[in-house]
Amino acid sequence: MLGIYTKTPAAHQIINVDQNPLRLLGLGIVRPEPGKFTPSTRAAKYEAVMDNERVRAWRLKLNPGEAAPMVQQTAPGARFVIAGGDAVEKRPGKPDQPLLLRNHDFMALPAEEHGLENIGTTPIEIVEVELK
Repeated sequence: MLGIYTKTPAAHQIINVDQNPLRLLGLGIVRPEPGKFTPSTRAAKYEAVMDNERVRAWRLKLNPGEAAPMVQQTAPGARFVIAGGDAVEKRPGKPDQPLLLRNHDFMALPAEEHGLENIGTTPIEIVEVELK
């Protein structure tokens, strides 16, 4: 479930009515009003999963050996690991950075150009979120 946003504080009750495990991703934004940032767009490899007045989010799935095209991220955000593995993050003018992505990890993403390549033996799935 992605895309719920309320302007007022709220309490949520979530019940899994399925036999499959339920994975939730929660993000709290404490800045009172949107409009400070303009999020980027992403290449076709990224699947848009949420776009509201506060954030824009994309899901990225990479099979072993696959790479995501470079994206110019224009607003700060975060990366959440849904299914981890071995990856390399690429940034222009910087050395490739090996990453061991573990399920449920998260990390801040600055507003800069980056790409990701799966160098492991298992599929990787992440969600990247940018502030508005």
